[in-house]
Amino acid sequence: MHWVLLLFWMFLIFYLSSIPNLSSGLKEDFVLRKFAHIFEFFVLASLFFNAFLKTKITSIKELKKGKKAGWSAFLTFIYAGSDEFHQSFVFGRHGSFVDWLFWDFLGIVIFLCVYFYFFSRAKQN
Repeated sequence: MHWVLLLFWMFLIFYLSSIPNLSSGLKEDFVLRKFAHIFEFFVLASLFFNAFLKTKITSIKELKKGKKAGWSAFLTFIYAGSDEFHQSFVFGRHGSFVDWLFWDFLGIVIFLCVYFYFFSRAKQN
């Protein structure tokens, strides 16, 4: 089920990226779009991590939590780059290197910060 949620979220990102001229129509559209980048890739990294935690595949199950978090961040970063590349082929959209390296990456960094905050607190207790 955890992998299904992950794949659903990836599909949702792909679907939204396929919509030409996607806009909220609000004057705060720029801020909303940048927040969406952060949010969608924070969630994707979290879903990757959760799927890795819950998997029964031995080679993944044996990885330490830190490596699972690292792989989650890495795979999310690759998917974010492929999403920007995909947008470059959609009419009315454009792939943005800045969106990928800043906004998408910021969502991943926030995931890592949340993970390490809770992981370090769990070790202290």
